[in-house]
Amino acid sequence: AGIMVGMQITKLFWFGVYGDPPISCNHHGEETLIKHDATPMSKEKMRESLNPPRIRNRGDSDNSDTTTSISMKSPQFGPGVLKFASGAVRTSRDDFLKQFDYGLPLPIFKEQRDPGIKEVLMLYGDGIKNITRAVSSEEGSELFPVVSVEEATAQCTDVTVMHIKELHREKHYPCLAVVAGYGNHQLLRWRRDKSSGKFQRIGLKGRFMGIPEPDIEEKHRESIGRFLRHMDVALEELRPIVERIEKENTVVVMCINKGYVPMLMNFVCSSKSRNIDLSSVLVFATDQDTFDAAKKLGLEAFHTAEILGAMPTKEAAVFGDKTFSLLTYSGFVSVLLINLLGRDVLFQDADLVWYKHPFEYFHDKNNAAHSFDIMFMDDGNNGWEYLPYRANTGFYYVRQNERTRHLFNSLIYSADLIAGVDQIVMSVLLNEHSTLYGLNVKTLDVNSFPGGWTYHRRSEEMNKILNGEVVPWIFHMHWTHNRVHKLEYMKQSALWYVHEKCIDASFASFDADATNHCCSSEPLISCHHSDKP
Repeated sequence: AGIMVGMQITKLFWFGVYGDPPISCNHHGEETLIKHDATPMSKEKMRESLNPPRIRNRGDSDNSDTTTSISMKSPQFGPGVLKFASGAVRTSRDDFLKQFDYGLPLPIFKEQRDPGIKEVLMLYGDGIKNITRAVSSEEGSELFPVVSVEEATAQCTDVTVMHIKELHREKHYPCLAVVAGYGNHQLLRWRRDKSSGKFQRIGLKGRFMGIPEPDIEEKHRESIGRFLRHMDVALEELRPIVERIEKENTVVVMCINKGYVPMLMNFVCSSKSRNIDLSSVLVFATDQDTFDAAKKLGLEAFHTAEILGAMPTKEAAVFGDKTFSLLTYSGFVSVLLINLLGRDVLFQDADLVWYKHPFEYFHDKNNAAHSFDIMFMDDGNNGWEYLPYRANTGFYYVRQNERTRHLFNSLIYSADLIAGVDQIVMSVLLNEHSTLYGLNVKTLDVNSFPGGWTYHRRSEEMNKILNGEVVPWIFHMHWTHNRVHKLEYMKQSALWYVHEKCIDASFASFDADATNHCCSSEPLISCHHSDKP
């Protein structure tokens, strides 16, 4: 088996330090290198053993290619780590990620494109034989040569991959220890305490996740109990609706309360302006006003009162507050219900516009993403707790199978952890379920499925969208503090299609088809922020 490590390593430990072999002085004062059996060896002799000469074939010219054998038996590490580190090579990180597609997002951050992490380091156990490769006669020999991914993995029956985030930006001095003899699905992290000088366990971000307060746990038990008591009835009510609106076994699901109805209206109006069919959209309405509004907007709706109980009617005041947490939990419940009915689900928030119908992408069997169980738009947050997928829970596609069903069951039972940001809980479970149950997770191309991160951090790419040079599938105005800012950003960037008279209007005043007098066929543009696109 091989172990692949993709990161910039300051020091690499295998029960010792990877770097220059330890230097000592003999009794004559001459510099020597200490072998692992403690027998001194001259520096030149050690380097010769670590870098075997290339083998030249008869008739080769000085500039011809030659063949060399990279020995896995050279004393690169020593007998104490022979079982898992008898040799090593390097290979291209980009080529490796193509060969072993774990569904990871594109390396869009500057640190992910650093030349210091462009290669993968592969360690070999003592079962791997020599690797033969072609090299240029002008190429210098190296301790860990660069080979192709095919060569690097040719003798591997298993490849264990460890993804490590680059750490030097955090102003710490990272070391990586590879400890054999124990299995673990998690990375463990320690940090030296500045005052005591001793190492202490920490979470990957530098702290551990918080444990829910007792009152949160109690409310969660009540929510789960209500869900389980009413689940069967809800499924029977939903079944005829789903059978009526599904397209290629797929339903679009949105979970909305009264405070987000203007966003829902804008989604409908913007889609109408592009002649996009919304007949497969199902709104899970958490209050009666939202249910009525969805119906008048021409959408199918399901009232969640029985299965979810009383829910807030106002929008979240800020990202991650109590209302936000309750609505995200409701969203997970709605996805699970449709999943239990045997359908795929495209779940999305209301603050989106479609440029093209996403079903064309997700139903394309020639699409590379078609083999994945669940696909998320790229959130753009590169913090430890969002890695490795950077999954945004405001737009994702779920294929119906036992793996996704188990994921959303786990989310429901872990909902007491959603005290602010549901995406952290989702990220933890994606990592667990991918490793333990084989859940295939994919992060969608950020240029095809852009959102708030592109809007706030990639103005050049955003302007290409606004100018019509690039036509994405959708746009999601996330990364925004509250609804007021969302509306202002969308109005300024030609993403708003609802007349002012209909924003926050009484739903009782709507016509049977509210789109007749609320929707504009063209974006309604107004300026609010000079520093935004």
